[in-house]
Amino acid sequence: MTKKYDIVVEYIKNGIKKGSIKYGDKLLPERVLAEKLHIGRSTVREGIKVLEIMGLVESRRGGGNYITNNFENMLYNPITLMFSLQNGSYSDVHELRKMLEESTIELCVERITDEEIKVMEEVHQRLLESTDEAQMSLVDLEFHSIIAKASKNPLIISILNSVSEILENSVKTSRRRVIEKFGKKTIDKDHQAIVDALKERNLKKAKKAIREHFDHIEKTII
Repeated sequence: MTKKYDIVVEYIKNGIKKGSIKYGDKLLPERVLAEKLHIGRSTVREGIKVLEIMGLVESRRGGGNYITNNFENMLYNPITLMFSLQNGSYSDVHELRKMLEESTIELCVERITDEEIKVMEEVHQRLLESTDEAQMSLVDLEFHSIIAKASKNPLIISILNSVSEILENSVKTSRRRVIEKFGKKTIDKDHQAIVDALKERNLKKAKKAIREHFDHIEKTII
């Protein structure tokens, strides 16, 4: 259901798209915005708060509200915001990742290039050699991003980019849980199986490898 504060959000977003609102611009005072958009000042404040969470607006104490330079977040932060407001769970993200990657792997097998496989091998090598788990969650996410990019489907890539912030937290959590339950060798073996299957362009092996990887993750969900 549409919320009243969406009027404020859409007004600002449309202004950015049209170029009438630019980075660094100070927003109109709440009173003026309320009159302009025919809504109450409390609704304006609520809309500005949402824009802050989205990363599009910065409130400066005593100085008003300003547009930030986070324009690239304009398309995907609303999804992150919605997920947060609806109390989305780790299990929800896992289900999304599993659904997308098990489908994407089929396109990846057909379309992945030798260069992309080489990059995937290099990323996997970093995962094998590094002992800094704080950094490895980002490298792990990079590994799985290659699968999406290799699909050559711009919609799949856009969807995954739109939830990148959520996925980053999910990968970090799932990696830690799998290592705690099964050990690092298990997650390294899972990734190696995916690499090997893609090098062979073997769809059956690739689907089996990605399924077993997510099965290990599922076994850590309580």
